[in-house]
Amino acid sequence: MPHAPEEKKQALDAGAECPAILQQLAAVRRAVNRLKATVLESYLREEFPRSDSQNKSIDETISIVRSYLR
Repeated sequence: MPHAPEEKKQALDAGAECPAILQQLAAVRRAVNRLKATVLESYLREEFPRSDSQNKSIDETISIVRSYLR
């Protein structure tokens, strides 16, 4: 199965099986969502003061974001 977006379009145009393309697109979406959550987590941990209560709030926020992005 092709990996580049243009190759996926060409594969569809050439008659590739739609379920295989959809499966790959879903995998890309999951990877992007995980990356977004990781970037947000890094930002929150770097930008906000470190205390036990703050860390707990950050952990809860990250958990909510990760749940939302699934």
